Amino acid sequence: MRIAMLVHNRIHFGTFQRAHSLARHLVRLGHELTICAGAAQCGRPPRYATLDGVTIVEPFDPLPIRFREGGLSPFDVLNRLHYLLRRPCDLIHCFDHRPSVSLPGLLLARLRKIPSVIDWADLWGFEGIASERSSLMGASLGAFDTVLETAVRRKADALTVISTALQRRAQGRFPAPVHLLPVGANSDLIKPISKAEARGRLGFPENASIAVHTGLAPYDAEFLAQSFLQLVKLQPGALLVTTGRRFPALDRAIFSAGLTSQFTHLGMLGRDALPQVFACADALLLPYTDRSVNRFRYPNKLGDYLAAGRPIVTNRTGDLGQLVAEERVGLLADDTPEAFASSIKQLFDDAALRDELGRRARLLAESKLDWGFLAAGLERFYLETIARVRR
Repeated sequence: MRIAMLVHNRIHFGTFQRAHSLARHLVRLGHELTICAGAAQCGRPPRYATLDGVTIVEPFDPLPIRFREGGLSPFDVLNRLHYLLRRPCDLIHCFDHRPSVSLPGLLLARLRKIPSVIDWADLWGFEGIASERSSLMGASLGAFDTVLETAVRRKADALTVISTALQRRAQGRFPAPVHLLPVGANSDLIKPISKAEARGRLGFPENASIAVHTGLAPYDAEFLAQSFLQLVKLQPGALLVTTGRRFPALDRAIFSAGLTSQFTHLGMLGRDALPQVFACADALLLPYTDRSVNRFRYPNKLGDYLAAGRPIVTNRTGDLGQLVAEERVGLLADDTPEAFASSIKQLFDDAALRDELGRRARLLAESKLDWGFLAAGLERFYLETIARVRR
């Protein structure tokens, strides 16, 4: 099959990671994959590259990053149509609903008479992401997303969804077949590393109690901050190491408490550097409280955490909480900083428990949550969709 995937994020950011993780394994299964991503730089000429056998296309786009990264650029819409209409394609997979993804995807499917599949990885409207926005512009964009994320999926030939909450929602609203496609693990790229070796390389004390958090989503940053303050009461020498976005709420809380010497932020790291950081952890933190935006999504970092073979501390929300409970790859805490800190402390104190949960996490990453396993299931769904549309 010749498959085109459209994402509005830049290379290595957001949903690009989800699409590319699937695409590189579909290439291994013998298919031709192209991903159209958002432009990384304003006004740069179009760029074409190959990443793990997948053709990556970055368009020319003179607009600010809010438009390029947000899937709102008309230049992106036109450039994608221009590129895709000149190349053969058997199926198009749109990752989310923003105009730079859904408009060229659905139009190409109609013109070429090929199937369109639309992925649903977040609830964007007022029951989801929009509920976290406070500005007038955020509310306006939320209204736009509320309408568009439903409208475009009514036009799709098939849907993929990241969570069972979105699966139920899709099955109740749209006639198209729905395929559950959860977060996967790149177990071939991220592998367990010796804790002592990793701490030595990064300069952390070998015998320290270290919790690690990575991520971009700000939804539970305040909860993470308060949990760390509670943790220090239980374990005065505890260290917190973070990568990814810097959260002002976390910085303020740590500075106010006088704990800056126990906090290290390593910035945005590539996938080649992340395993070293994960390996330092006695506990990998994934705060995920019971709020609307969390019930429908599924954090991408779960797969990286599992592949690293370290135990996870999270909350009971959604598919994430259910998976951690059923697969016994970490500890679940109630939605209070005290409970979250207590679960981290439990892992600090029990090396045997840490090892067992970490071993189970790695086994899960190598089996039914490996992106290769998930890509094989997606391949079957693609073939079924093509056969059904051609009837």
